[in-house]
Amino acid sequence: MTRVTIDASVFAKLKGLDRVVELCNDAGQVVGLFTPVADRSLYENVEVPFTSEELDRFEQEPGGLPLKDILTDLENNA
Repeated sequence: MTRVTIDASVFAKLKGLDRVVELCNDAGQVVGLFTPVADRSLYENVEVPFTSEELDRFEQEPGGLPLKDILTDLENNA
């Protein structure tokens, strides 16, 4: 991946954005998209309420539906 360093004025415009935005030149032509990095600090103190063994057991339990069936059910009940 190529890295481009931006100046402080561009950084100020992008700082704090929480969704993808279009980057345009002076003529208004889109030259790319800026995707902000997710704030990972939201997950620092999150505790999973299950043990590894419980998660493994849940994964092995039978049941559920194929995605095709779920989508069909959603379409029929819309």
